[in-house]
Amino acid sequence: MAHADGTFLRPPNWAATKSLERYTSKHGIDAEIQTAARRFAAVLRHGGGNDAKRLATVVDQICAALPQQEDEDEPGNLRAAPPPSLARDQLVLVPLKVLLGMLPGDVASETTVCGPDRYAMLPHSPLASAHGLLTRLLEEKIRAVKWGTDMDAFAAGQAILGLDTSPRSMVLMAAMERHMASLLGRAWTTTISPFGNRTAPFRAL
Repeated sequence: MAHADGTFLRPPNWAATKSLERYTSKHGIDAEIQTAARRFAAVLRHGGGNDAKRLATVVDQICAALPQQEDEDEPGNLRAAPPPSLARDQLVLVPLKVLLGMLPGDVASETTVCGPDRYAMLPHSPLASAHGLLTRLLEEKIRAVKWGTDMDAFAAGQAILGLDTSPRSMVLMAAMERHMASLLGRAWTTTISPFGNRTAPFRAL
């Protein structure tokens, strides 16, 4: 496929091959990457035309030419995924941490319902002030005559966008908490959101 100026679009497989070439030229190649690269080459060779087969040859040459990095694991064995661990305040994203086994279930036994989305906030949430701003924004949002209005059209939205980087990041974390709660079904008492797309007010954060 060609651009209007006559130049040609590169296929995604070409970009993936060039990315592999650039990465391995700087960092070498270990057994895990080599296994994935050879699978990629096999897919190119059996599922594409002549261009795909040429890219498969390039990938094979990359795997053969570069020395493997020293690896403590046995060749061909994938490393175990690291266990989840707490970062920063443990009372942020509590329902998700409980689901992952990072916190006991009784941590979220007491909550306070807030906002039109009926979000179940912890009594001592470190993001309480940020949730207050989001509640104001949602209340203004659902009263708006026009759907799809930008955040800066609302007083609460202007207040959020006017925050410095650190407090604004707290609002973003609070928005993540509310979105995650909606996905987990913990904060909703009905099956339908009172304002359609729940994440729309948070996109400008």
